[in-house]
Amino acid sequence: MPGSIVFAGIAPHPPLLVPEVGGRRIERVADSQRALREFSRRLINTNPATIVVISPHSPLDPRVFTARSTADLAGDFREFYAPAVRLTFPNDLEMVDAVKQAAAAEGAELRLLDLDYPLDHGAMVPLYYLHEAGWRGPIVVIGFTLQSNEKHLSFGRAIASAAGAIDRRTALVASGDLSHRLVVGGPYEYEATAHLFDEQIVDAIARGDTSGVINIDPELRDRAGECGYRSIVIALGAVGEHLSEQQVLSYEGPFGVGYMVAVLVDAGNDILPQELARLAVEAFIRKQIVIDPPVSLQGILAKRAGAFVTLRTSDGSLRGCIGTIEPVRSNVAEEIVHNAISAANRDPRFPAVSIRELPDLKYSVDVLSIPEPARGPEDLDPAVYGVIVETLDGRNRGLLLPGIDGIVSVEEQWLAVHSKGRIEPGTPVRVERFTVTRFGKD
Repeated sequence: MPGSIVFAGIAPHPPLLVPEVGGRRIERVADSQRALREFSRRLINTNPATIVVISPHSPLDPRVFTARSTADLAGDFREFYAPAVRLTFPNDLEMVDAVKQAAAAEGAELRLLDLDYPLDHGAMVPLYYLHEAGWRGPIVVIGFTLQSNEKHLSFGRAIASAAGAIDRRTALVASGDLSHRLVVGGPYEYEATAHLFDEQIVDAIARGDTSGVINIDPELRDRAGECGYRSIVIALGAVGEHLSEQQVLSYEGPFGVGYMVAVLVDAGNDILPQELARLAVEAFIRKQIVIDPPVSLQGILAKRAGAFVTLRTSDGSLRGCIGTIEPVRSNVAEEIVHNAISAANRDPRFPAVSIRELPDLKYSVDVLSIPEPARGPEDLDPAVYGVIVETLDGRNRGLLLPGIDGIVSVEEQWLAVHSKGRIEPGTPVRVERFTVTRFGKD
C-alpha cells in the first residue's frame, strides 16, 4: 500500500502514562498503557515511512494549521519533573511541504514555524510508546485550528493526498484526551453530563459511525472540556467516511479525564502473503526490527503449514529463497516473516540484501501442502508437484518447488533435486511430493 495512509488511530496523552512521570499512579491507567503498547506495535508493523502526529498542544493559531520547519524535532518531560526522558526524531520536511501544497488545494493553510519549538506532551506521550516499540524514523507534528469541522476534515484529506503525491507510506496519530470533567475533585471543574460526550465518541468509533463523531452536539463538547476532538476529526478526514477496521482498544478515566486508545485503519490486518514478506524484509533491513504478524489473521495466514519465501530482482534473477517444509511456528504468517528475513540475509548463495536493493526486489510466497509419500519419478510432475528426496540415513536432503523456470520434465526435476541435496543419482532415497499455493510471481 505505497503512498497511502497505512495506519491511523487515536491516542491519549496524559504525561502520567510515561512511567518516569507517573510512578505508581500508572497502575491506575494500566489498560491505557497496555493499549498504547499494542497500538504502537501495530502501527510499526504496517512499516510506515513517516508518522504524522496531530497534537492539541502544538502551537495554536485559530485560523491556520501549523507545523515545525526545523530539521529535527525534540522534546522532553522536564515540565513534568522527568527531564532525562528526551526524544529526538528527524522532521519529514518533504512530507510537510507536500501537506502544505495539498492543504492549499483543499482551501486550508499550513503555516511553517521556523522557531525551535520543543515537542509538547500531546506529541511526546504517544511518541514515547512508539520509540519504546522501536520507531526511530521521521515524524511530522501538526497543530490544529479553531475552525469548523469541515475545515479539519479537508485538512485530513490533504494529509492523505500528500502521502499519495510523494508516494509516502504514512501513519497518522490523532493525539487527544476526551472529557476533562468526569469526576468531582478532578483537575477540572466537574460537569455532570461530561461522561455522555465520552460515551458517544467511544460508541461511535467502535461502530465505525463517523457521522456520530462529526455531528456530536457542540454544546456537549464544550461542557465536557475535551482537547482531542479536532485531532480525531482530522484523522477521519484522512481515512475517509467509511471505517471497516476500527477498534477501540481501551477507554478509562480514573483521574477525571477520559483516555481512549483506538485504531481507525490498520493495513497490517488486511495483507497478502507476498506483501507481508516485503514488509518483513524492509523493516528488518531498514530498522533491524522483526515485525509481528497482523493481529487478526484470516484465511491461509492463520493456518499452520510450511512456507517458502522467494526474492527476485526486477529482471527475474533469484536473490534468495528460504523456507520450511513443515510448520515450525504458530501460523503461516509467522513462517513468512521469519523465512522472508532469512531469505534476505541467510541464503548461503548470496550476500545479505542491502538497503539500496530493496526497491528492486519482487517477492513470492509458496505455502506447502503436507508432503505425501511418492514412489519415484513416475509419481512426479514438475508443473504440479514439488519433490523432496532424502537418503535413507537422513544425512542428505533435497527439495525443489514446483514450477521452476527451466525445469519442464520429470527427468530434469529428478536430477535437479538430487543435485540440490548433494545426492549421487542412483542412491536409494525416500521420496515425497507436495503441492503449493503460490502468492505473487517469481
